[in-house]
Amino acid sequence: MKEKTLTIIALLFSLFGCKNNDAEHTNSILKEKFQGQYEIVSATSDVAVDLNMDGKTSRNLLEENVEIVNAGISLMINENSNLFTEHWPIEYIGVEPGVAFDSTKYYPSYTLDYARYAITSLFQFDDSQKVIDLINPEPVISNGVADARFVFPDQIDVEDDLIIVTSTRNLYTFKGYVKTQITAKYKRYTTIL
Repeated sequence: MKEKTLTIIALLFSLFGCKNNDAEHTNSILKEKFQGQYEIVSATSDVAVDLNMDGKTSRNLLEENVEIVNAGISLMINENSNLFTEHWPIEYIGVEPGVAFDSTKYYPSYTLDYARYAITSLFQFDDSQKVIDLINPEPVISNGVADARFVFPDQIDVEDDLIIVTSTRNLYTFKGYVKTQITAKYKRYTTIL
């Protein structure tokens, strides 16, 4: 009986040891394949917009806003959790003192500046490693209210060596704010975080 008990205990240790080794192996593969910093290679919107206020519209956001070339993502893969971060430029619109801001169109007296912001969330891969799911992303709170400028992706896909991030954003254009769906493609340029 004692021999049978020891055999069962040894079997359980080997099973749990294999599962732990499998998880470590999978984590190691994911880290090697995906961890790092990614630079933007393209950004397109579902509608043509005029972000640079030159009177011409385009769906190619890299042509419309030079700040978007500074967008990027990073993936940090750890044993117990994975962290997704996206940097994206958001606009800050200045108006002269005493002038009310009109969000329906652009006025030459407005000043338009951009700041690069970041959103961060835990994430996991689906079983196929073709989709990244954010885990309970927390909104960015500004003055007690969720700040709509800080947008979490609608969808994150993996295609070959690209991470494809689809987001719905309000972009400030020559005609005021326009809600658009943006597809940004990122390629890893370093594994160093």
